[in-house]
Amino acid sequence: DIYPDDIYSDKAWHYYGHGDWDMDKETASLLRTMRGNPDKEIKIYRAVPKGVTDKINKGDWVTINKNYAASHGEGFDEGYDIIEKTVTPKEIFTDGNSFHEWGYHPQ
Repeated sequence: DIYPDDIYSDKAWHYYGHGDWDMDKETASLLRTMRGNPDKEIKIYRAVPKGVTDKINKGDWVTINKNYAASHGEGFDEGYDIIEKTVTPKEIFTDGNSFHEWGYHPQ
């Protein structure tokens, strides 16, 4: 209920994206596949400093778009790795700040 129904439209990338059209379109497409499918398996991603082997934990901020995670990893001076986890849409939430960014809250 954070976003209006147009988050699932063909123009969601335009309304809610960050300006990287390919990445924004990918996230919008992923959101459409999740709609009405709370038990669908999806991947979530998180950029971590190179060599960190921690897993994704409850409360971590994550993304459903691997390229978005990589764009955040580019900010690490020592390099980065992308960690991932398979979850369901009912295990992630957003505060509406970005349609790329989600909180992980396992059931």
